[in-house]
Amino acid sequence: MSQPSSFENYPWNLEFVNYYIKNAKSNDVNAQMEIVQYFMSHAVNHCNDEIDNLFLTNFPNELYERFRQMSTLDARYEGYLYTKAVFSEVFVFIFRNRNVIWVDKAISFIELFINFLKTRDQYIVMNPRTIFSAMDNCIMEEKNKSLFINGNVMYHFYNYFFDQMEHIKNSFWDLFSNVYDIDTNYAGLLFNTKLNESINIIMAYLHSSGLDMARMLICVLKMIIKLRMIDQIEFDVNSFFDTSVSFFLHIRSDPYMYHLNKDLSKIWTGILNGTRKIFEIDNDHKLISLSAIFANDLAIELGRVYNSENSIEFSKNQLQRLYIIILTFTLYPILNNTEYQWLSYLLYEIFSSFLLCLKRNPILTISNNDIFHIYVYLLKYCLAFGCRYTSDIDIIICNISNNIRTNPLLSKILL
Repeated sequence: MSQPSSFENYPWNLEFVNYYIKNAKSNDVNAQMEIVQYFMSHAVNHCNDEIDNLFLTNFPNELYERFRQMSTLDARYEGYLYTKAVFSEVFVFIFRNRNVIWVDKAISFIELFINFLKTRDQYIVMNPRTIFSAMDNCIMEEKNKSLFINGNVMYHFYNYFFDQMEHIKNSFWDLFSNVYDIDTNYAGLLFNTKLNESINIIMAYLHSSGLDMARMLICVLKMIIKLRMIDQIEFDVNSFFDTSVSFFLHIRSDPYMYHLNKDLSKIWTGILNGTRKIFEIDNDHKLISLSAIFANDLAIELGRVYNSENSIEFSKNQLQRLYIIILTFTLYPILNNTEYQWLSYLLYEIFSSFLLCLKRNPILTISNNDIFHIYVYLLKYCLAFGCRYTSDIDIIICNISNNIRTNPLLSKILL
């Protein structure tokens, strides 16, 4: 049978359909590759459920098996790179749209893709942009995210396409965040052993790959905190602390990285509240570092509160962070202010933000617990930095003090 000349009239072009189905059953794997490539070249611009399901339903079994076997090998084996290149075309074709992202047969190609991606080649045989687009479509089905997470796909994508990353880095981080922002209803599809393995692989390259590996680790741990899995995951907390400090010092003044500092703040709150991870704040360096991470987050949050004209309202976790920040004031008599001038600036930002919010909103709109912690912060700050009491500061502190003294519960604390 001669090749059909056009695919324009599908799905009514039975000649083309029969041609694909017949030749897909060939005993020659190379012939199967040819018919698959022929089908894809004619159907690539069509977005039709029937086309995509027909392609998958009749996909040659022998070719699929070739893909499966080769995905576990590497370039030392004859035909590996060519097979990998053809597979990448198939993967991109299947997920060029979202028609079959939930179909079991299509999902099986995701598993093969993960295997292929883990093996770096002497030269790149996959197109990072088309692969990236296909991956983006994949994760529109939430359960597919679990495959990517269990397979540490984003790390392997970064590793495989390392030399091309500069051209797609912004999109890469967006996709990374989307993958790990998995719905809590699908947490049961994640395996602790796989997560442990992924975290340890990333941590092994922390010191040789700049900030990118640290950013990956933060994204993964953010998900683990969100899913309340922190006590189920094994990793070196002290090593992560060192990474956190180094990363924070690089990003603290970058407005495009503020969201990552918030992630760090949430992660460390989760670690401190965990039941199995023991991290003791037993020296000045640890207290100052965690206080800085929390202070940067709180300063930004207070700025948002002021700009939104809302009243201050702390969550339980935010109060815990504020308490740790307040503890830092005990170090200031012996602290090198020149070395930690940036921390003093963060503490001042919180101080001034509190004053601005309190000048605008009546004290009575803030809960007793919150106003008490604010009061302690303001007093500790003034004592630590010897700030001069202006009329504004004096009025606010006096108002809070009077409010506390007339409140039976809070007045007992002061006594």
